[in-house]
Amino acid sequence: MANNWAVAIGINHYEHHPERQLKYAANDAQQLSTFLTNHAGFPLDHLLLCLGDEKYKGSQTYPNCSNLLKLLNRDLHPKRLGNVDRFWFFFSGHGISRNGRDYLLTSDSILEDIDLKIALPVDEVIAALRQHQKAEIVLILDSCREQVGSRSLSSTTSQKTLEVAQQRGITTIFSCDYGQLSYEIDALGNGTFTYALVEGLQRYTLPHKLERYLQHRVQELNHQNNKRVNQTPRIRIEPASKIHYPLLSNCATKEDIVVLLDLAKDAELEEDFGQAKNLWWQVIEASTSREQIAEARKAIERIERKSTQNSVSFSNSPYEQVPSPSSSVELSPTVPSESLPSRAYSSRSLERPTQSRFANQQENLPIFSTPSQSTEGLEEQQDTKLIIPSIPGTQAFEFTVVMVDIQGKEISRRRGQAHYLTEDIGNGVTLEMVYIPGGEFSMGSPESEGKRYSNERPQHSVTVKPFLISKYPIIIQAQWREVAALSEVHQKLNLRPSRPGGKSHPVTQVSWHDAVEFCDRLSQTTGHEYRLPTEAEWEYACRAGTTTPFHFGETITSDLANYDGRYLYGSEPKGIYREKTNSIGTFQVANAFGLFDMHGNVWEWCLDHWHESYDNAPITGEAWIDCSNNQTRLMRGGSWRNEPLRCRSASRWHSNINQQSHNIGFRIIRSL
Repeated sequence: MANNWAVAIGINHYEHHPERQLKYAANDAQQLSTFLTNHAGFPLDHLLLCLGDEKYKGSQTYPNCSNLLKLLNRDLHPKRLGNVDRFWFFFSGHGISRNGRDYLLTSDSILEDIDLKIALPVDEVIAALRQHQKAEIVLILDSCREQVGSRSLSSTTSQKTLEVAQQRGITTIFSCDYGQLSYEIDALGNGTFTYALVEGLQRYTLPHKLERYLQHRVQELNHQNNKRVNQTPRIRIEPASKIHYPLLSNCATKEDIVVLLDLAKDAELEEDFGQAKNLWWQVIEASTSREQIAEARKAIERIERKSTQNSVSFSNSPYEQVPSPSSSVELSPTVPSESLPSRAYSSRSLERPTQSRFANQQENLPIFSTPSQSTEGLEEQQDTKLIIPSIPGTQAFEFTVVMVDIQGKEISRRRGQAHYLTEDIGNGVTLEMVYIPGGEFSMGSPESEGKRYSNERPQHSVTVKPFLISKYPIIIQAQWREVAALSEVHQKLNLRPSRPGGKSHPVTQVSWHDAVEFCDRLSQTTGHEYRLPTEAEWEYACRAGTTTPFHFGETITSDLANYDGRYLYGSEPKGIYREKTNSIGTFQVANAFGLFDMHGNVWEWCLDHWHESYDNAPITGEAWIDCSNNQTRLMRGGSWRNEPLRCRSASRWHSNINQQSHNIGFRIIRSL
């Protein structure tokens, strides 16, 4: 069992400063401690709770300066606690910076004392925590509090604390950004930040997802309670190599573990064996799936063999020492660069794709018919009249459509027909763009789809206009390289972003911005508007009239798509895990629209920003753009290294716009 410890301090009562009294700091400390003991694997006797309320005055845990210094110097010593695995230190109350040093104010602090002899220096807190050399340490400060009718202390903690924490390898979570205040809400009986933190930790343990949730939720709670203010929580990860590690492995969700699996496989492909091994250990610690744990153990054995062959030595410790960058990773670069080193992100945003930039060259096209919304409809479509779009240069093509039952057995095989347009890029390189008729469909997964994620609901009706979409994902050998050699529009493109593969393999290792630049160059050259699909367009195109989890039917097999066949979705037999991309069209089966490889092989970028659900989503097929969250974009379809659950028609995922991975590619749309 893990040796986890926590300290939770909440101070309402400031003896010498009645004007600085708080209402709910003690409640915050109690609420977080309850969460850690009930949900996160912290034993009750490993949690030190110090409540600064008048009714606790006189107790040994009352947070005056003397008691807290004893706590740091005696009670938290490694000789008493042993080899600690995880240590959380939480403080709710007032903080101040004086003479270049940050302090947490204790219940008996005297602000008039120039040297602040009665206060808790944050660097001493960090030094006491860092005595536990192998522990994962998280420092949470809910300070800079505002009281009714009075501003908070004019000079607050944060910058110096971040610098010291960075040097000591400690992850820090702040309730607000520089120059902001942290608020209490009577209706909640808590500070806004801690209330949202306890909520968020029950949903997200990966730092970047937790921070995004906190920033949205804290603002929402403040506004709901008539506080029209800015309060932006910030998380800073130490060391930077742990940016994707769960803060609390006991609370890791299935989605968190999917991220870890992807990152571990990616690190191994990059031959970053130390990081890969660490990530696989994280999977073992966080997952309850026997298959995932077995996969992780095999991967660690494989890595050790590879590292031996490459003369890379590993210690016996479960976690390798991975060199980290000179600066830590701050997830939201909201402060000026001269104040604090932060990760550089592109600020480039995209307007909602509505009217084409080349509208004068468009054809006026009618919306033909809505595709059938049932599996049975697919059987009947072979006898219906073929939809012929009024686009010059289109031609018909035939393809095979297959349906399977829940056991993965083929129940129908038929010939389908659709129309496509060939776009000549140059030098004999072409793109086959398939016509998709407009229509209405149910987006998201229904309640009856037992294996699904909460972000796929509520299911809702969406109307989509006609468009052209590439028959396959963009391939590296010809299409990518030809377009990447065209004149630059906004940024440079790497002519060879992917590792060597077959000439017909999809391009990977391309960021969202890379994919957008590809579309911009193609648009500039051809005079037609090319772009990434919206999320609604992508799902509509994938389903092709079906309402089942996959366009193949109730399940999927590795004879039909490239995914991790060691995992099951329905009652199908186990398949194979190919461990890499396939050539496009390998399986020679399409959906009813004539599109190939919509399930698995590579994730495909979409235009939209990521949202945690479909609440308030558009119903007309346009991209859902929210400028408050322009760093994270949608991906669809699953990939070669995902379990089938991730490859369903309704499955959604997301990544940072700068992310480049061996399992992320894209296909494109031509607007009509």
